[in-house]
Amino acid sequence: MFKTRLISGIFLIIAALVCIIIGGPLLWGVLLVISLIGMRELFKAVDLNKGKAFSAMEIAAYAGAIAYYIVLLCGAEAFALPVV
Repeated sequence: MFKTRLISGIFLIIAALVCIIIGGPLLWGVLLVISLIGMRELFKAVDLNKGKAFSAMEIAAYAGAIAYYIVLLCGAEAFALPVV
């Protein structure tokens, strides 16, 4: 059990360092995926969907997160605040 966690932890640290060092679109994509996964876990924890696949609030939150990351990718940080 500990050996598996240690190996996976080492792998994740190496993957994180590679993404951070390369940066650019790779880091953008990884952070977008991590954000969406984190949002999904939060919504599941608070039971937001009430038995449905996706609620309207979830869809709006995902759309807002994706729009925010697109604004960051385009380099228009001045417009990032109105998106959120």
